[in-house]
Amino acid sequence: MNEERDERSNIPQQAPIAEESGRAEQPVLRQNMYDISITPLDFGFIVKVGCKRFAIESKDRLINELTHYINNPSEAYKDWSI
Repeated sequence: MNEERDERSNIPQQAPIAEESGRAEQPVLRQNMYDISITPLDFGFIVKVGCKRFAIESKDRLINELTHYINNPSEAYKDWSI
């Protein structure tokens, strides 16, 4: 794990990943991303991403779909267009 300890508090601190890879830090979010709206229902969720709107039946699938979207917005959005 990429963590260092703060000597004053002995609390693990996340080390910057960009330093390890030698690349400049880039923001993870807002790269070709739309606003996300999640409405909980009795059995699942209604998710709105940009102009796409769909139902997701479980928390696990919601997490998987949103992770996929955050990691690769354009690919996920294309997948939802089918």
